[in-house]
Amino acid sequence: MWTARISQQGQATIPKEVRKILGIKEGEMIAFTQNGENLIIQKATVVLETNESE
Repeated sequence: MWTARISQQGQATIPKEVRKILGIKEGEMIAFTQNGENLIIQKATVVLETNESE
């Protein structure tokens, strides 16, 4: 288990080992999903929509 402290600005630093496990690098997005009382953090997948009618 890993822990992080919340700053006055509401920010938390994701521990280096967790970032390595998830393959998260600086500037990348993460996603939060609630599952009951648990919060799931995962690397976000960004999908760009295209307008095929153009």
